[in-house]
Amino acid sequence: MMKEQSRDCSNILFNFIITVAIGVVEGVVGSGGMIGFVYLWAVLIPSLAVGARRLHDTGRSGWWQPWNSLEDWKRHLHPDNVAGATQNTWDYIEGRTEEYESSFRLKHANGTYLWILSRGKKFS
Repeated sequence: MMKEQSRDCSNILFNFIITVAIGVVEGVVGSGGMIGFVYLWAVLIPSLAVGARRLHDTGRSGWWQPWNSLEDWKRHLHPDNVAGATQNTWDYIEGRTEEYESSFRLKHANGTYLWILSRGKKFS
């Protein structure tokens, strides 16, 4: 849980630093908030859309996002899949694997479990 809280804090810190940097640049350049507006559309809006889609897959509203976290995800995993899915996720986050792939059962809002195949790869 501490790693998850640390990652959440580092994401918040990263966005805070970017926001401050954008504010400084806008103050110097005098862009009238355009850079911040572009950052909002480029980062925040797509992440909200993806999050809402993932929540819809499990029968939940996209408005549930503010309360969504890795801990919430783990609470909705089938008990037999918690250890493996969590390990796969942390192996990828911490760089032990180059690509992420995990299959697990996730609890739907109606109480049934759905099989999920989750894949990902970061590009730098």
